[in-house]
Amino acid sequence: MMTTWHVYMEIAAAERSSDHELESMFQGSAHQIRASLAIMKAQGMEVIPCEGCDNRDKTGRCQGHEEDTTAADKAA
Repeated sequence: MMTTWHVYMEIAAAERSSDHELESMFQGSAHQIRASLAIMKAQGMEVIPCEGCDNRDKTGRCQGHEEDTTAADKAA
């Protein structure tokens, strides 16, 4: 078994970013991005989760994705 973990960014770190940095990392205007960050924080999230992660805790952190690698190991 192998566990894959998605990366994430702390909301607090994103909030400290300049408008230009936010707009280069995310889609939308800095105002829209900051509003989204505020909504996420109000919902109890602490991190911006990776898109496509379907196994997160209430703070947004990836809880890992286990993958059975035994078949791949045998084929190698």
